[in-house]
Amino acid sequence: MVAKKLANHMGGLYMNNPPPCLHRFRESFLEHAILKKAFYSLSMYASAVNVTRQWYNDVVVMAGFWHDQAAYSIARTHQSGIPPKESSIYKWPSDLLRPDVAFFIHSPPPRFSRGAPINHVMRKRLLDVYRNMQDPGLIEISEIYNHDQIRYEMEVELQKMYKADYQKFLKPPKVFSRYGQQQPNPFYPKY
Repeated sequence: MVAKKLANHMGGLYMNNPPPCLHRFRESFLEHAILKKAFYSLSMYASAVNVTRQWYNDVVVMAGFWHDQAAYSIARTHQSGIPPKESSIYKWPSDLLRPDVAFFIHSPPPRFSRGAPINHVMRKRLLDVYRNMQDPGLIEISEIYNHDQIRYEMEVELQKMYKADYQKFLKPPKVFSRYGQQQPNPFYPKY
């Protein structure tokens, strides 16, 4: 949800992981742990190919890429204690397209949740794993519940990183007619 809002606000393109071309196969692999890992690995590389087809035209925003897959795998595998921060397990794979910027959104769990009970031990382990990620590291956005506020904080961080160049990344948000044709956005100022 936040990634879509960020992409839209920047006039960029939101891309899914797994990519749409693999969505129909997702359910087939959920019951087998090894096949599930293989499927999500393939998905990351397919998503990377899709990004390279778009990045010359648009800012590309994606949620749930390598950091998410790696964090859950590390946290589940190392239940007695995660590896130290210096471990190569936290480094980005050399053959996978690297993001320019990666965020970790650490929002507190909702106080009144109707879903499954929260495993606080696993949540803490995941938090430690995300904080140990390096090369590229993650920019942590924390203690915020509101999606628009999270998106705003992400943009503040992007502005700090890219300074004057940040405005070059922005495009008017895309508006589509009911027939799927792109229309000029009447609410976006022309410069």
